[in-house]
Amino acid sequence: MPRALVPLSKECDEYPFAATHQGAALQGKGDFSWELVKDTDNSAEGGYRSWWFDNFRIIETDPFWVDIVP
Repeated sequence: MPRALVPLSKECDEYPFAATHQGAALQGKGDFSWELVKDTDNSAEGGYRSWWFDNFRIIETDPFWVDIVP
């Protein structure tokens, strides 16, 4: 979604994460979802995920599982 169409204080968040090889940024096959979320929530999640990648030594092609907890 073009940034000009996104309301202030919102960002587009996608799943699978753009940081993965399955993410829309790399695959773009249409088998992903997105939602507008608060920019601060999106930034906090991205920071936590970066911390997790670094601290658990998840590198470029390492597989990992995401458990969705409602």
